[in-house]
Amino acid sequence: MDEQLFNPDGPVLSVLAATPSTVANLLMAWTPAHPEWDILRVRGNKSPNDVRFFDEVAAALQFPYYFGENWNAVWDCITDLNWLTGLSYLVIFDSAEHLLSESDRGFQVLLKELADAHTLWQGETAEFGNRGRQPIAFQSILACDPDAVDALTARMSAAGATFTLL
Repeated sequence: MDEQLFNPDGPVLSVLAATPSTVANLLMAWTPAHPEWDILRVRGNKSPNDVRFFDEVAAALQFPYYFGENWNAVWDCITDLNWLTGLSYLVIFDSAEHLLSESDRGFQVLLKELADAHTLWQGETAEFGNRGRQPIAFQSILACDPDAVDALTARMSAAGATFTLL
């Protein structure tokens, strides 16, 4: 899974069957193993609607004080990220079965913005030490309870998203 995720050609959106505890363990393993990456966790269970999602994503991705708490501002921030120190980005939405569960439109907008940000970042490059200049990666994982994978993937498909099962 690491090889698939931690490269510029990795999947745009991924679905992972994992409890929040498993996600926490993965974060603890991945962070020291991939120091050039910013690995950030957004709690889906704290993000049932747009307003609460904006608060959660702003805290998790450390958005600047001027974040406007709307979808245009999310786009502006995820396509900048100059306040973070990594050269590539992995955003994990845990408990994703609850992510924007009260806002189908918000869920659809989020998936589109994540996919579009992935494409935009691939057009940028950074110096990766002995590996030379490489495209910047921006990957997103929607992690959910194993029993919720079918419902989450159906919801993502209904929103028009293309994704990879991990």
